Amino acid sequence: MLQVKIREANNNLAKLKKDMECEYCSIVKMS
Repeated sequence: MLQVKIREANNNLAKLKKDMECEYCSIVKMS
């Protein structure tokens, strides 16, 4: 049970990181 929660947290973290990088990329492309 705990491992599933950890995996979910890691997935959310990875997704968040990817979203942040995408946002960063679009900001860089604009400038």
